[in-house]
Amino acid sequence: MRWFWDKYLPNESDAHRANACPSRAERLAGLSPASVLTAEFDPLRDEGEAYAEALQRAGVATERVRYDGQIHGFMLWPDRLPRVATRRGRG
Repeated sequence: MRWFWDKYLPNESDAHRANACPSRAERLAGLSPASVLTAEFDPLRDEGEAYAEALQRAGVATERVRYDGQIHGFMLWPDRLPRVATRRGRG
């Protein structure tokens, strides 16, 4: 993951900016409603779900949906991956 992070933000000082990594924002209250979609076998799943929880704690209307049996980027290949068998959503 470090390799990907370095490609995303080559300047390490940018890593603490909220527009680069919203989960690091000091304040989440007042943001627009959000939908956070995660995939069961995505290495970023836990981070995405933690962000959704932080939004909810801040009072932001947040829909959380985990697609079980799926990998990162599964929505990019609808014709190559099996249909999503299980969708686990939490408001």
